[in-house]
Amino acid sequence: MYLSIIILPLLGSIVAGFFGRKVGVSGAQFITSSSVIFTTILAIIAFFEVGFNNIPVSIELFRWIDSEWFNIIWGFEFDSLTVSMLIPVLIISSLVHIYSISYMSNDPHVQRFFSYLSLFTFMMIILVTANNYLLMFVGWEGNHNRLKWLNIWKYNNFCTNSSNIRSDNHDSASLIIGSLLGNSYMEKNEKGVRIVFVKCSNNIEYLMKFHSFLIDMGYCKNKKPKLNKVISKHNKVFYYIVIQSFYLTKFEIFYTMFYVNSLKTIPLNLKEYLTPLSLTTWYLDNTDKLYVSSDQCFYLKSNDLEFISKIIQEKFNVKTVHRLESIGKVALYIENTDQFRNVIKPYITPSLDSKLNNPYNKLALWNNIKSPLRKISDFNGLTYNSIRNYSTSMNNIKYSTKYKKEFVLSDIQKESLIGIILGDGFVDRAKSKYNTRIRLEQSYPEKSEYLKSLYELFEPLVAMEPTLLTRENKKTGVVTKSLYFRTLAMPCLNYYHELFYKDGVKIVPQNLTELLTARGLAYWIMDDGGKSIYNQTILHTRSFSKQEVEYLQFVLNQNFGLKTRLEEKKQDQWVIYIPVRQTQKKLKDIVGPYMHKSMLYKI
Repeated sequence: MYLSIIILPLLGSIVAGFFGRKVGVSGAQFITSSSVIFTTILAIIAFFEVGFNNIPVSIELFRWIDSEWFNIIWGFEFDSLTVSMLIPVLIISSLVHIYSISYMSNDPHVQRFFSYLSLFTFMMIILVTANNYLLMFVGWEGNHNRLKWLNIWKYNNFCTNSSNIRSDNHDSASLIIGSLLGNSYMEKNEKGVRIVFVKCSNNIEYLMKFHSFLIDMGYCKNKKPKLNKVISKHNKVFYYIVIQSFYLTKFEIFYTMFYVNSLKTIPLNLKEYLTPLSLTTWYLDNTDKLYVSSDQCFYLKSNDLEFISKIIQEKFNVKTVHRLESIGKVALYIENTDQFRNVIKPYITPSLDSKLNNPYNKLALWNNIKSPLRKISDFNGLTYNSIRNYSTSMNNIKYSTKYKKEFVLSDIQKESLIGIILGDGFVDRAKSKYNTRIRLEQSYPEKSEYLKSLYELFEPLVAMEPTLLTRENKKTGVVTKSLYFRTLAMPCLNYYHELFYKDGVKIVPQNLTELLTARGLAYWIMDDGGKSIYNQTILHTRSFSKQEVEYLQFVLNQNFGLKTRLEEKKQDQWVIYIPVRQTQKKLKDIVGPYMHKSMLYKI
């Protein structure tokens, strides 16, 4: 019985520590708690046997040190003092075990915790029952080390101080910071802090990999999250998951960084911790598909957007322009997308590479409707002093005179428009006193994905969704389908009507050498290019005169070093051919980065 008092807590610790995955959380809790409770019962029996009857018990297991005059025996002494001390030690230890079953239920390392707790009890028994000072010292040192190990919620802790964020768990910290800049948020109570990860994507692989990483780090339960489906207004299917982490004190530093008076704010030390991985995680969180609660929204101040833009430019050389998209959402639009792609590409899952081809990249921030940001006055030249300044609501803000008058095209939109108008883009201006709109149309279903990418590019200028048109040739009976949309009549588009039209006829601008960029050429090819049976890239320029087409040849040679040839298809209808030897090398290098994946066959 007396040996059992010593051995039982050790056996419970070994089972929970080495076989924790086999017995599970409940098994580890039951085995360790039962062993300590049973040890307590035996100690109470020993108290009556030794204490009241004054019959001490000695146990000698083996000789530890045997060196002539220096002999140490591994032995234990149960006398009245020993059993009197065992009672409070074991009763308190039993109560701690029972309390910890509930208190540590959300901890990711429950088995390890209970193993250390039982080992601590074993060392306390060694300290109390040892019959020599050296063995008592073993118990003392064992307790000292076990007290350190029992601080398990700081195990693998990269959040107890700022220096640890930059060390072993750099990727974990980056993912957390990027997620909190996106849709995720934090909750705090007496147990600690937990993170509610809200992830939305049309790529299930990315969502599952993110969940697997959290499991590997021990932040959440090993249970597959529910995959929820949402359908966008363009009939695209998206999936989202909500993952609740454990309540961990290790997340305190992130809560301190992001929350002031329980309000989510932009961290003042963001520059120190914003990494390329954080930026990628934030970028992948951009979505308009979810209902966003106030918990996910930032309490943004008037200078926060300038603060973030400055950090991104200084750290990654990425320029951004901020705009207020709605009452609850602001966005930082990327200007130099090539540099942005170079920064985040190493961290993008291969199945998400196509997202990098999106010409309309942005970093979104959800804004609390009570924040001061509703009243700030500079969003890329747009003034929003009050919601009442507009005719209807923020959803219809595009119809307001103020919005149309002050809207400025981005560099990407300007470059793309040159190529689109050289292609099939139609610029419409009813009268000189009216503003200009652009109509874009592509065949369905062959070019539907490309048209949708154009819709995303020019969405700030558009108030309608892509519409399916069906036409029937009355002579042949052939039915064709196409998708189209048109922009609002905007003052910023008047320049393009004046540039490309003379007396209602489309012309080639005389300063095209200054206007046509690699991106513009890519959109020209995507919009109105083709592929010959001999694998040559064709630019359909039939609506232009021979003189204009020859000028287009000059521009292609002058700007890109492309040597082309002309061919007359019908009388005064000329097309441009780019030979195979140039499409395989030079042309692909020039326009490849800007081509939509569905249009790559044209080069």
